[in-house]
Amino acid sequence: MKIKRAWCSGGGGRGNGPSSTFCSWHGVTCGGGGRGNGRVVSLNVTGLRGGELASSIRELSELRVLSIPENIFFGEIPVSLMNLSGNAFSGSIPDGFIFSKNMKIVDLSDNQFSGSIPVNDSVGCDSLRHLKLSHNFLTGEIPPQFGKCRNLRTLLVDGNILEGKMPLEIGLAVELRVLDVSQNSLTGRIPKLLGNCLKLSVLVLTDLFDDRGGSDAGSLLEDKFRGEFNAFVGDIPHAVLSLSSLKILSAPRANLGGRLPVEWTDSSCSLRILNLAENDVTGVVPASLGMCRNLTFLDLSSNNLEGYLVLDQLRVSCMNNR
Repeated sequence: MKIKRAWCSGGGGRGNGPSSTFCSWHGVTCGGGGRGNGRVVSLNVTGLRGGELASSIRELSELRVLSIPENIFFGEIPVSLMNLSGNAFSGSIPDGFIFSKNMKIVDLSDNQFSGSIPVNDSVGCDSLRHLKLSHNFLTGEIPPQFGKCRNLRTLLVDGNILEGKMPLEIGLAVELRVLDVSQNSLTGRIPKLLGNCLKLSVLVLTDLFDDRGGSDAGSLLEDKFRGEFNAFVGDIPHAVLSLSSLKILSAPRANLGGRLPVEWTDSSCSLRILNLAENDVTGVVPASLGMCRNLTFLDLSSNNLEGYLVLDQLRVSCMNNR
């Protein structure tokens, strides 16, 4: 009841009357039969007008799933929650929240969290599978401890103010499928160890379809406070470019050089989107790019490439290759 009083219902829900048992409330799932004698194991609440996130949630000792996206909650958050995306939470992410024995999915995207990404070496992150921290105001560096998250599949830290280099250890997270570090202020080289992530299918280093020419005053103000300008150095490692699982590679305006690999084959290239525009890629356009038969978007414009592509080998509907 403490939780219910703390939240302003946006229209209520069936069975949420004062005489009903909490296990019958809309969005509440109980274990042990679900007839009032069980404990709350899941809360799924959307469409509320706001209120403070009740500290009494800490008392739900059996809570395994809490999904409260697209509300207007405020205040400090307990350390055992999962999906808090699309709210207006601020302050630091609590210690022990991401690195937890049982946490599998953490989605804190689209909030106003600040400070560094907290880690806890003594606990580890073996259970963590999906971590989404996109579009906050997080600072500091990407923790190298993510390399110890051996089951991590999704890591989204885009749209923050992160600095420094991508940690070499990120290549130790061999289950990684999706990595997005765009819209930050990262520097340094792309770790060659990323080539060890044999299941990596999406790698976003800078925004895919960002049109700076169309920025208005509001977006320019946002860019001032968010990173937006990753400035890597060196090449994209061939071990990464040649990953047979890689479907999306977005790295326009990333200050990258080097040459494109020449060893793509029909069986080794799964690329659907390749955007390396406005870099310093040199050499010839490899004929083997024509073996990437699933390619639907290709932008190699504003580089120092030579040669030509046999266009009828590609299925790209619209190419921009100046």
